[in-house]
Amino acid sequence: MRLLTIDRPNVIDETIDGETVVIDLRTGFYFALNATATQIWHLLEAGTTDGAVVDTLASVYEDADRVAIEDTVRSFLGELESSKLVKEIGLDQAPGDARLLAPEAGASFIAPTMDRYTDMHDIILLDPVHQIDERGWPHARTSDVASARE
Repeated sequence: MRLLTIDRPNVIDETIDGETVVIDLRTGFYFALNATATQIWHLLEAGTTDGAVVDTLASVYEDADRVAIEDTVRSFLGELESSKLVKEIGLDQAPGDARLLAPEAGASFIAPTMDRYTDMHDIILLDPVHQIDERGWPHARTSDVASARE
């Protein structure tokens, strides 16, 4: 059992109409998550372990094969990790309660997908948010201040 969490403050997201857009502020790449991927994203955000994500989806999508759900969820979690959108943390660091978006009545399980877009990374990286420390604006990272002086 593993606990993955969103790699904040490096990753930001917004959910609109059941789908989530995720932006990696380090690379400028952004990702579109389908409805099932959005459910998983919110479960991770709430501090749900990988096993509990599978359990939750299996209970929501009773018509789906549990083994198929587990295989697709684990594959998707691997994709999130390899894209550096989530990171593993200790089980004692779970942030809170789950916010699972309920599927429409009679909805069938659809494999989670994540589409990656690179077309705006130059524009996203121009944003001054990349030059601040964890306190936020207007506090520049010490390394950025030193670089600017040189």
